[in-house]
Formats: sequence, C-alpha cells, structure tokens
Amino acid sequence: MRKQITTLAHAIRKTGQSWAEAMKRAWAAIRIKFEMAHKAVGFFYKKENGETRYAVGYNKVAPPTSAKPAPAKSALVITYFDIDRWDWRSFRADRLIIE
Repeated sequence: MRKQITTLAHAIRKTGQSWAEAMKRAWAAIRIKFEMAHKAVGFFYKKENGETRYAVGYNKVAPPTSAKPAPAKSALVITYFDIDRWDWRSFRADRLIIE
C-alpha cells in the first residue's frame, strides 16, 4: 500500500503541488479507493472545467449491463462506478477535494 501512495504522490507532485500536499492527497485518494472496494463512498472533486462535483461511487460490484472501462494509463486517474449516474466515471487524484 505504501508503494501505491508513494507512486500516486509522485504523480501528483508533477502537477506542481508541494510534496506535503501531494502526500496528503495521495493518502486521501487511496483511502477513498480502498473504501469504495467495500462500500459506497461520497466525495467531492473538481472537474476539468473548474466545476465542483459530488459523487457517490463504489468499485465492489458493477451492474451486469455495464462493462468496466479499460485501466487508466495514468497513476493519477481513479475509476469508480457512479451510483447517481449509473455508469463508470473517473477523476484525477490531484483534483480531489480534501475536507
């Protein structure tokens, strides 16, 4: 798990954030990713257009009608199944809003 956090923190650091901020975001993103494997989790992130979005997602079981997307090419991207939209979505870990 530490390797995942460090890898993600390095990827976040490349977006111009400080090491401390990158580690904080990496820990939060990995925590959300872990929780989504067990239950539905609500979180906020900033979309590319600057809009803030609240999502409730999980990764445990997907409906049979939706195929899981291909794995992300970047360590920054976190994929989840959005319960509200009933489809697979993703967001960048560096845009996660931490409380």
